Amino acid sequence: TTTKGSKFIPLPQQQQQRQPINNPSAYVIVSNLQSGGNIGNIVRSASIFGCEECIVVGQKRYRMTGDHGSRLDLPQRHIWTHADVKEYLGEKRVRIYGIEIMENASPIMQYDRETGVVTFPFESECEGWSGSAFIFGNEGQGLSTKQREICDEFLFIPQNRGGRSREDSVVGSREKIGSASMNVACAAAVVLQAYSMWAGYSEARFEGEKFLT
Repeated sequence: TTTKGSKFIPLPQQQQQRQPINNPSAYVIVSNLQSGGNIGNIVRSASIFGCEECIVVGQKRYRMTGDHGSRLDLPQRHIWTHADVKEYLGEKRVRIYGIEIMENASPIMQYDRETGVVTFPFESECEGWSGSAFIFGNEGQGLSTKQREICDEFLFIPQNRGGRSREDSVVGSREKIGSASMNVACAAAVVLQAYSMWAGYSEARFEGEKFLT
């Protein structure tokens, strides 16, 4: 299916297969990000952890650095609006998860030390959904209103420490201590690795200190 106004960038035929057909699929949505380094590293993680496509919303031109060749491995699709992304993924029966620190968000995974059981928030995919897509907020402002509107659910990554501000009486300003949130590209790596584990994606073979296709 090709959504109106979308453009798909295919790969050579021998690179098309991503995961076994019975495994839930994964997509990453790039929208409203500013840093080319963040975009590149998100694409790198999406390639490493077996995503089907990288969907780029709105911005036809964007700077990408740090992907280490992953743009040549991961199919990319440009779609003009968030509403069209929702339609495109809905036709594929793919749920959209917004990654944001908010009250109604679920943790990306939970571990029970007494039972040794790890649980993930993706069980609803056993009920008619074929996969998941993940959208990440802007580096400074988080998820926009338009991004939130297309999300079916929200997830967050629990932190063990946060950030705070304190008044510096000497210079008369406030300084930040610690960090209140993860870098968006780091968050993408955590989320996509957790999903690939839950979805049962096969592990790539490796030689020496490198994984190979």
